[in-house]
Amino acid sequence: MADMELDGDSPELVAYRLSQDVRELEWRYPESGTPYNRKEYLDLFSECLEAVKGNRKVKV
Repeated sequence: MADMELDGDSPELVAYRLSQDVRELEWRYPESGTPYNRKEYLDLFSECLEAVKGNRKVKV
């Protein structure tokens, strides 16, 4: 994905930035040694969007 400047604080943009941060950390410290595939990335984005909207269900 090309680097671009994104402005704003919509839930979608916050979720996108959060997903990028999480993805970057997990790529730096992989446990499985494989990068994300498309399904995993979209699942991550969905989870981040739910989190910034306050709707994430925490697993206990």
